[in-house]
Amino acid sequence: MAKQTKTRNEVVPAENHQPTLWTEEMPEGYAPGAKTGISDRAEDNLIPMIIVLQPLSPQLDENSSKYVEGAKAGTILLRNSPGSGMVPPDQGFVFQQCDYRPIWIEWIDRERGGGFVARYADKNGQPDLAGVRRHPSDRFAFVNPQTGNRITNHHNHVGYVLGDHDPLPALISFKGAGITESRNWMTMMPRKRPDGTAADACDVAFQIVAVKKENPKGRWYDLRATKRLGFVTADQQKMGRQLAEQFQAGEVNADYSDAAPTAGEESEAM
Repeated sequence: MAKQTKTRNEVVPAENHQPTLWTEEMPEGYAPGAKTGISDRAEDNLIPMIIVLQPLSPQLDENSSKYVEGAKAGTILLRNSPGSGMVPPDQGFVFQQCDYRPIWIEWIDRERGGGFVARYADKNGQPDLAGVRRHPSDRFAFVNPQTGNRITNHHNHVGYVLGDHDPLPALISFKGAGITESRNWMTMMPRKRPDGTAADACDVAFQIVAVKKENPKGRWYDLRATKRLGFVTADQQKMGRQLAEQFQAGEVNADYSDAAPTAGEESEAM
């Protein structure tokens, strides 16, 4: 039997079976679709979060299950990206913001095991939760009176990482003192296009890097938009509008598992 060579988009067949080929073009004769076998629930369609490793992040602990070989404090981790996903802080990445919104997240404290509890909409600068009260020691947080858990503010920027690869949907979430970076980024957004019409966030791309910050209580890293690079292509703009619409409609959500406060982060250092 002649040796079979596996080519792109081809599954090498078992004995007496024909190869199966795929194509980007839909063949004729397809039955009408009805989304059978597809979930539109936001919890089943999660956008990964871009994180910056802090001095005490578990990814730097060789004894942790989250350990990442070669990572350092300040390393940016891009989920689902080609290769290791590790980006040096000063190199950064290109990001097309598509949607923005402030939210509040309730966490179990690290001393009690940690973990995500619930997400609340922002209502006049505080969580939309009856009876919520200010945290006694964290000026960036509130407390759920029913659980005693901390509720922290997050400014979420949803979009695509652009580069020499397919666009990667991702979330950048600022919290604590890092919210200043979010606000500074927002001032860099274009309000109008050159033709005088209203602009969308997804019209342009930005260079994002990680910067080191410190004060007497500690040292940490934040992401920062350093430069507006210019307009994206028409196809990328259309793609960005679609992602914004999905996020606003609740068809996709963010994976907040990496947003939990960890030792060494700026919210603890302030």
